[in-house]
Amino acid sequence: MAWLLGNSARQSRLHAEQSRAQAAVQATTAERLRIARELHDVVAHTIGIVALQAGAARRVIDTQPDKPTPLAS
Repeated sequence: MAWLLGNSARQSRLHAEQSRAQAAVQATTAERLRIARELHDVVAHTIGIVALQAGAARRVIDTQPDKPTPLAS
């Protein structure tokens, strides 16, 4: 009887340790995914701004090639 109780307690402890380890892995994965999404959003926004500025610069250079841009000063 004592062996059964001890074995049951040991298995419960092992299961709890495995559950904690799995929860830690899942939390780490979720945090990495959140960071990756946020970084993707920031990079996509920045690329969009660069594309808009390049398009505007193309129009200005064709219509006013001698006018300095605010970034050039």
